[in-house]
Amino acid sequence: MRNKIKMHLKDKHFQMMKNGSKKVEVRLNDGKRRQLKLGDVILFKNLETGEELERKVKRIKLFTMPFRLLGRYRLQDFGDEYKETKDLVEEIHSIYGLVDIHKYGVMAIELSEVE
Repeated sequence: MRNKIKMHLKDKHFQMMKNGSKKVEVRLNDGKRRQLKLGDVILFKNLETGEELERKVKRIKLFTMPFRLLGRYRLQDFGDEYKETKDLVEEIHSIYGLVDIHKYGVMAIELSEVE
């Protein structure tokens, strides 16, 4: 049985996911998100508009630090707004903070449309 998990997104990230340019979501690998499994459905809610969309978890990869994501993924997999690696890494650091990133690491959640 698939779980349905709710997550929130800022409008710019929600729009990138909605238009298909964001194929990978990065989250802190803390207790709540460690429960994610392949096949689970994530209900993403836009923090600004309340709009929702669903995506299916296709694959989960764990990383100790955000910059290591780029050894596995293309920058464009995270959305069409990122022009340089440092932009993505700095944004992840600003959201989660270095202390928590060092403590938990990050997860890359590969997503697909829900069938």
